[in-house]
Amino acid sequence: MDAVYGDRITAGLITSNVDFGTATNREFDLYLLYSLDAGSDLTLDLAAWRYTYRHEYNANYNEYMLGLHYRQGVANVWYADDYAGAGGNQFYYDAGITLPVTNEYSLQLHAGHTDCDAQVGVEDYSDYSLAILTKYVGFAFSLQASTTTGDHPGDSYDDKALIRVSRSFALF
Repeated sequence: MDAVYGDRITAGLITSNVDFGTATNREFDLYLLYSLDAGSDLTLDLAAWRYTYRHEYNANYNEYMLGLHYRQGVANVWYADDYAGAGGNQFYYDAGITLPVTNEYSLQLHAGHTDCDAQVGVEDYSDYSLAILTKYVGFAFSLQASTTTGDHPGDSYDDKALIRVSRSFALF
């Protein structure tokens, strides 16, 4: 998410395809974010997310985030008390920086670490990404390459290239 200046409440819906090797192929996420301008280029973020999976309702779960933005940098702590319906806790720690390259393009560097309870059934792992960002006629575009550590089953942890297109707008 872009840095926010001034106190603000944001709500959103995100959808994505998923492949868990089950009947589920679609994820819908709802979120509510409160950003508090703490002054001196510092913003505090508090968020609540609801992850839902089509045909896999037992995997639905909530996640909460506390984050800090300072200029182009961001650091977050995420917590889920019933990660993916598995009955265990999950913490995700991430940090990143967005660096302007030209007036039209920025480079985004990101690193994160996932720490799961044993009952979640996922080994702890880290993730890294590099993205090129730009905006055009009100849309935000990114081209991202990402990778993870560890040896995990399935393709959800493989190296990926992602193209993302988004648009934010005010309802009120």
